[in-house]
Amino acid sequence: FGKTYAVTISAGANGTVSPTGQQQVGATPVSITATPNLGYAFKQWEVTDGAKVADATNASTTLTATAAGTVTAIFEEKPATTIYLEPTGYWNSDNPQFVAHVWNNTSNKDIIMTGVGEAPYKYYKAEVPYGYTDVVFFRKKSDGSELWNQTADLTIPTDNKTLYEITSTGNGTSTKATGVWKEANLVY
Repeated sequence: FGKTYAVTISAGANGTVSPTGQQQVGATPVSITATPNLGYAFKQWEVTDGAKVADATNASTTLTATAAGTVTAIFEEKPATTIYLEPTGYWNSDNPQFVAHVWNNTSNKDIIMTGVGEAPYKYYKAEVPYGYTDVVFFRKKSDGSELWNQTADLTIPTDNKTLYEITSTGNGTSTKATGVWKEANLVY
């Protein structure tokens, strides 16, 4: 059958591999697969000594060996999505703080939005980590202690329309603000 060698297969941070651990590998190709965690992407296989992979940039590839070695799957964080808010009307009054509450099927988080350009700000932005799919924008008291207004539940766009313009401010109590997603051609 031919000589085989001990090759250790492992995953770097933020993912898994199959198979894992020490495997006996020779000239006959062995299938290996790397699977990234949510928010990460497979980057490459790092190979040492006598181990060889057919395609170092493919998460599913084959492995051969001419001597003992190691193979490690490397993962990288997927980029965040920058979303913008253009508040109008009384949403700009009383020096408010803006928060983007984002979520997906498994988690949620609040992101305090920052002003873009020179004060007084016309636009606010939030860096949304990869994997979050929905957002609600909140208008809060400047110290963050009191919620004043919010938008309806929104889906974070996957196209270039990342600026949400408030077109109807709601009544501040039971009616939520509404707006439209548009391309983020920011004009100060």
